[in-house]
Amino acid sequence: SAQRLDNTLMELIEVARTRKGASKLSAIPLRTFITVVFEALEHLPRYSKVEWKLDIPDALEVFSDRVLLQSVLQSLIHNAIAYGNRQSPRVSVSVKEYDASVEIRIQDNGEGIPESIRPRIFEMFYRGHLESTGAGLGLFIVKNALDKMKGSIRFECPENQGTVFYVTL
Repeated sequence: SAQRLDNTLMELIEVARTRKGASKLSAIPLRTFITVVFEALEHLPRYSKVEWKLDIPDALEVFSDRVLLQSVLQSLIHNAIAYGNRQSPRVSVSVKEYDASVEIRIQDNGEGIPESIRPRIFEMFYRGHLESTGAGLGLFIVKNALDKMKGSIRFECPENQGTVFYVTL
């Protein structure tokens, strides 16, 4: 209970941080940055079972807010680990560069998001899975951080292929 309360408080602090102040923009080398995000999640129980697939150009940089981007990627990759296939979890992260934007694609191989809860997944305190141990703030934080960075997020659940989140900056 104490650990859950601590996690909830940390997520609420993250909500406050994503809503206040101006963004601090800097050049971020994406491949290195995402590798650091992976390392921050090594403590998760299922982390060592995950088969990782990365497709990120070495020299690709984005001009963004480092703290907000870390919050977005950490939450989405954490969810991909948590909701991936139980026996053989796979997480794929790829990045494509377009004329004026970058699209980050994060895919797991879990059961996907049930149709009935899809419209609500970005709501504050909404927990779509009974097995969720979180407070229902992760995707809310992601959406708010991306709004602050003038980015966007969408997702798909291709049949029998898990969930794919697309972050556009």
